[in-house]
Amino acid sequence: MTWVALLFVGMGTSMIPMITTILQLTVPSEFQGRVLSLWYVSAGLMFVGALPMAVVADALSWPIAITGGAALYLCIALFLGLWRPHLRHLKA
Repeated sequence: MTWVALLFVGMGTSMIPMITTILQLTVPSEFQGRVLSLWYVSAGLMFVGALPMAVVADALSWPIAITGGAALYLCIALFLGLWRPHLRHLKA
């Protein structure tokens, strides 16, 4: 079972250069540096949420922590999608 799981993890990490290439090809050349910097900063910021999530999980439980995190992200998505409609109409 572990080898099968590692196979899928390895396949997923091998796609990162392809995703970066596709991102560079789809973004106009004057924005490539900005977009790639945001891409890598967002990957680094993923770990910032790990500590609060672990603190909540330790104090309450993992299901509550994951549900709370999902609810928080849903609220952010609704805020950006519903109350900021001009974000949906941005042109690349």
